[in-house]
Amino acid sequence: MIMRHFSAWLHSCLMPHPEFERRRAHNSLQFAVSTSSAPYLNKRLLMLRQALDQTEALAGSGQLTDVELSSTGLKISPLGNNVPMEADTLREALYGMLPQVKVTDLLMEL
Repeated sequence: MIMRHFSAWLHSCLMPHPEFERRRAHNSLQFAVSTSSAPYLNKRLLMLRQALDQTEALAGSGQLTDVELSSTGLKISPLGNNVPMEADTLREALYGMLPQVKVTDLLMEL
């Protein structure tokens, strides 16, 4: 019963389909956002192009850390381990608290 009331209320809030089609045809829907994805995609493409140009300029002048750009290609140095020793100790302690379960026993439970 509640769904029926909600559905009736929702339909009372909606614009009739013919009115929607008429307004859409005259581009007078008055949405707060564009009804076309093209402006958004063009803006994002411009931002991407600018970021790529900036990265290319930094790489070409050797200002990117741990990156080498040459005629042979792009070489990026691997990241070092940034995990503190305390975290490794904690991880080992936590894994020690877990029960030792055989995979075959686990599959039998399924």
